[in-house]
Amino acid sequence: MNEVFSSTSIEKQLSNRLPFWTVKQRELNRIIVFDSQSEKCAFINRVFSIAEQHHHHPTLWINHLEISISLFTHDSNGITEKDFVLAEEINNFLKN
Repeated sequence: MNEVFSSTSIEKQLSNRLPFWTVKQRELNRIIVFDSQSEKCAFINRVFSIAEQHHHHPTLWINHLEISISLFTHDSNGITEKDFVLAEEINNFLKN
């Protein structure tokens, strides 16, 4: 699960599995804009709960009603299946 994906594999995975995500500076990235501060805070709490379950933690940048999420497997020095799994769970949470 910690094998680093090639650029070609990452692009395939993005098109097949992760709408709204891109690659920026060797990390998976997504920007989400919320309607309210309470919605944004609930999202942050949910992301950290999911991350704890997976023992894999994203980097979050918070700016008013916008959050930028970055995923990268540091111990593998690249994007791995762990990043895609966590990104999928974040996407699923946003659908509900």
